[in-house]
Amino acid sequence: MLSYLINSIIRKNIFLYIFFLNFYKKYSDFFFFIERKKYSFLKNSKFKNVIDIGSNKFQTYQLMKKLNHNLLITCFDPFLENKSNKKNFKKIALGNFKGKKKIYMPYFKNTNLDSLNSFKLENINEYLDKYLKNTNIKIKQKKINVNKLDNYKLNSDFIKIDAEGFELEILKGSFKHIKKSYPIILIEKNYNFRKIKDCLKKLNYDAFKILGEKFVINRDYHEQDIFFLNKKSKFHKKLIINT
Repeated sequence: MLSYLINSIIRKNIFLYIFFLNFYKKYSDFFFFIERKKYSFLKNSKFKNVIDIGSNKFQTYQLMKKLNHNLLITCFDPFLENKSNKKNFKKIALGNFKGKKKIYMPYFKNTNLDSLNSFKLENINEYLDKYLKNTNIKIKQKKINVNKLDNYKLNSDFIKIDAEGFELEILKGSFKHIKKSYPIILIEKNYNFRKIKDCLKKLNYDAFKILGEKFVINRDYHEQDIFFLNKKSKFHKKLIINT
């Protein structure tokens, strides 16, 4: 019901969309009952290290901490606000190289629709054509710093990637890390999904969906968020329900 309301009404009205986003970011605890099912597996005490790529305003960070306060979560986001100067909050984008890259930022009047910021202009245009076609949206550009996850000395049991169409490039810059840590990976499905699936298949990862605090093989890909597990990992095998 809420999903239908968001997609059919809120996303198609720019004023409702901005209001909803601001409300969600400010009062993310209010939506805990909706999102917690997706991350319920993190209650397992064996999960220690998490990487949140595309952390925006720390909504998912707060949710994961609420499920398991012992998690060490490293956040990456090029527009991240790190007022407390925490070392695990990194204001940088991840990709498949180290350097600078142009990012596109949609604006309605003076408001940046920051959840749509993307390196892929076509990703923004696809969203605008689908939901906000007749809205006066301006696209601004900015060059920002990019680095590879492989260049950071980090461990992970779980990686969440929400990068508005840049997920494949992030994965290509994370091969060494993935081969070392074998984390569970969560990726938002987009137009690049087939390439993402093929890329992870080379690393012995298959697509799964959440069932309670465990996982079952995902054969239809209906969900917007797809989990990937490595069936060669002994830890992952214990989390998989065979059907």
